[in-house]
Amino acid sequence: MALANETKTEAIRKALLDRKSRLQAAVGRPGRKAQLLDYLGRSVWPKVPPGVLGRLSRKEEDAILGYGPQGHFRPPAAAPRIETTEEHG
Repeated sequence: MALANETKTEAIRKALLDRKSRLQAAVGRPGRKAQLLDYLGRSVWPKVPPGVLGRLSRKEEDAILGYGPQGHFRPPAAAPRIETTEEHG
């Protein structure tokens, strides 16, 4: 290749190495999940009250995500309007 002053083989080899490094970076560091779980176990979960820890039921998950009984998305109801007694003016 004239612009980079390298052969086609060198250009392909460099391109493949570059692609490999970008793909590895996208996956993340090895052991990242283990590090996160270790951190949560040491620093976060011990501070959460025991009654709060645990799994949600499917029904609770669906309600949080906004799914109705048939599994279709159900937009949340409009928030109630709060009347204030302050005078603006």
